Amino acid sequence: MSDQRLCFHHIGMAVQDIASATRVLEDSLGCRSTGPPVDDPLQKATVSFLKSEHEGDPTIELVAPLGADSHLHDVLQRGGGAYHICYEVDDLEAKVAELKSKRWLVIQQPLPAAAFDGRRIAWLYAPTRALFELLESAVQEERVEK
Repeated sequence: MSDQRLCFHHIGMAVQDIASATRVLEDSLGCRSTGPPVDDPLQKATVSFLKSEHEGDPTIELVAPLGADSHLHDVLQRGGGAYHICYEVDDLEAKVAELKSKRWLVIQQPLPAAAFDGRRIAWLYAPTRALFELLESAVQEERVEK
């Protein structure tokens, strides 16, 4: 087992329209948007984050399709809603390798994410049939972009 720190970051919800979903969650749960939606062409998604007024409540990431070729259209056709769980990790490559050795399926190797100011994310499918996003805890200065 890894001694690497994992920290819960957010739960992702697939939605058709971020503005509509934001209104519903703000009205129903007392959540507030943390900023404007962010388009991420690499992920083919638009994302927005909501925080609760209650300390300790999870952050919610609303994820909507960006473009006709977004994989999120398929997710939404299956009902949308709770979509993934994200954990922040110090050494992204090491954690991806560790989970892969435990029969997790790597869906997307690490790549920069617009919503996280270029910090990289990786997508993995757990043996429990759940989708997880791993987010590097900080931009690695020594990493050379290609």
